[in-house]
Amino acid sequence: MGQELEQAAFAASSRWIVPPLAGAVSGVAVVLVGQPFDTIKVRMQVLNQRALPTFQQCLRMEGVTGLYKGTTPQLPGSAVQHAVRMGSYGVAKEALLQVTRMHGLINFCTPSIHVTIRCHDTCNLNIVGHQIH
Repeated sequence: MGQELEQAAFAASSRWIVPPLAGAVSGVAVVLVGQPFDTIKVRMQVLNQRALPTFQQCLRMEGVTGLYKGTTPQLPGSAVQHAVRMGSYGVAKEALLQVTRMHGLINFCTPSIHVTIRCHDTCNLNIVGHQIH
């Protein structure tokens, strides 16, 4: 009985821990994968060159680490943003599951809720980004 209760408590707590943790990991992955492209894009705009010459110049002058300039400040922000998004999505999904108990309906509704949260989040980030620049 004690072991079953402990397993149930662990399962309940993991529902609240895993989505934000997965979101944070995905946020870090997004930055690590996308940063070289962003660096090249910005340098293309500044130097008014095409992508390949800009990429070659960056590698020749600064090496691979030159592609990751500006990564450090973006890592915590992206990790927190994705953790909050995935965590809130998981909480909303769990709440809807508990209220409706209709798995067919929840699987139909969840994508539309995710799109609504995503659009709201993206719009807010774009507004903040424009205010900073």
